[in-house]
Amino acid sequence: MFTTPYFTVVSGLTFGGTYPKALTINDALSLGTAIEISDSDGDTGVPAQCDTGDIFGFLSKQVTADGSSFQDRTLNIEPMAAATGDKVDIFNIRDGGVIEVEGGENVAATDQYTGQDNLVQTAGTGAIAVGTAVKTELSTIDGLWRQAQSGERIRGVLEAQLTPVTTSNVKIRVRLVSRGIKA
Repeated sequence: MFTTPYFTVVSGLTFGGTYPKALTINDALSLGTAIEISDSDGDTGVPAQCDTGDIFGFLSKQVTADGSSFQDRTLNIEPMAAATGDKVDIFNIRDGGVIEVEGGENVAATDQYTGQDNLVQTAGTGAIAVGTAVKTELSTIDGLWRQAQSGERIRGVLEAQLTPVTTSNVKIRVRLVSRGIKA
């Protein structure tokens, strides 16, 4: 099991072969962001979209413009952040694996780069709220989890609502699935 306050791999982490694979990440992203391989460069990871290929994995580190500060590196603060343009290990989790993710208040699809707790879309179309039903089919947009909409690739199922680290956030347990496109 891998755990941080806002992203936890409960089960399904695969090892061996080509995993974990390091991909170049060119955007500031939260640890645990869902990643797919770029269409234009097989060595670059981009936030997973609702209408494209399968999730390749999840970021093993936060990615910021400058990476970890000198103070963080000196004090060995974990987990260390990578800088944009660096290669970052990607956690690969098999179909049926389980993760736990948290999202802050009013996080829209375009807000994924603003903090470590922004892994769930909580505002706009597809928003997940505290009352979202268990067994709801989920997709990703810009690397954030949300309720799957018609025409989107189903990537997970909401298994449980959990107690968030930050009281106003939404925290969910997701079972990864490959169910095709939502009708």
